Amino acid sequence: MERMKTMVQTTVYWPRIDADIEIFEHPVTNWIFTKPTSKWNTNQMEDRHSTSISGPLGSTTPVKCDCQDAFDKGERKSGAAYVLRPDPSRMLIRAICQFDDDSGWTVIQRRLDGSVDFYRDWSDYVDGFGYIDREYWIGSHVLNICLDNMYYLTRTNKKLSVYLEAHDGDGRTANYSTFYIDHADFDYTVHVGGYTGNAEDSLAYHDGQRFSTFDNDNDPNTRVNCAAKSDGAWWYKKCVASNLNGRWIEGGNSARGKGIIWSKWKTEDYSFRIVYMKLGR
Repeated sequence: MERMKTMVQTTVYWPRIDADIEIFEHPVTNWIFTKPTSKWNTNQMEDRHSTSISGPLGSTTPVKCDCQDAFDKGERKSGAAYVLRPDPSRMLIRAICQFDDDSGWTVIQRRLDGSVDFYRDWSDYVDGFGYIDREYWIGSHVLNICLDNMYYLTRTNKKLSVYLEAHDGDGRTANYSTFYIDHADFDYTVHVGGYTGNAEDSLAYHDGQRFSTFDNDNDPNTRVNCAAKSDGAWWYKKCVASNLNGRWIEGGNSARGKGIIWSKWKTEDYSFRIVYMKLGR
C-alpha cells in the first residue's frame, strides 16, 4: 500500500482484451505499474491474460519511448503490446512491438480481417481507433492524439517497413530508409524515400502530400475528393498508388482505386488481405 501512495494514478479504459486496467506511473522514476481492476468478469479473464502490457500484468517496467528503446532495454516478446511514450511531454500510448535480431519496430497500422472499419472521418484518425489485438491505427483508445503520435515517433524512427500479404498467402515487403510526417499545422504531410524490397514502390507517388479524409480533403486533385473516391484516408495525390487504409474486401477483388491498394505490385483493382506498417530507427 505504501508503494501505491507514491504513484500518480491514471485509469485507462481499454477495449476488449485490456479494458479496465489501471496504470500507475511513478512521478520520479517514470516506471509503470499495471494491474487488473475489480471490474473484470469471468468471460474476459482468458483473453486478457493473453496480451501483456510492457510485461505481465502486475509487473513494473520502465516506460519506453518506442520499440527500439524496448529492444535496447532487453524486451524480446515480439508481437506483444507495449506501453510507450514517444515524446516526454505527452501521455502514454500503446502499440504492438515486433523484434528481429538487432532492432525493434513499432507497428503503427495493422490490417488483418476487416473487423475494423477504416473509412472514418478526420477526428477518428486524429484520435485513433481499433483494437490492439486485431486491427488498429496507432494511438487507438489512449489518452493522446494518434497522428501526433506518428509525428513524434518519426522524429527518431525514420525508417518504415510495410508488409503486404495477398489473399493467396504471398507476402512481400517494402522498406524505406526515410519516412516522417510533419506537424498538424501542415496536415501531417508525409516525406518518404529510399525504397528497397520486393513489393515494388507504391509510396513514392505520395511523397510530399498532406493527409486526407473524406471530411477533410487536403489532396491536390481539384476534380474529386480522393478519400471519398477511394473509401479510405491517406496521403492522396491524384489519387492513389497506394491506399492502405482503404476498405478490406473479401477475396481481394476491388473497384478501381478502392480497397487496400498497393498498385505497383498488384493493380488498383486488387485489395490486400494483411498489412503491417511499422517504424524503426
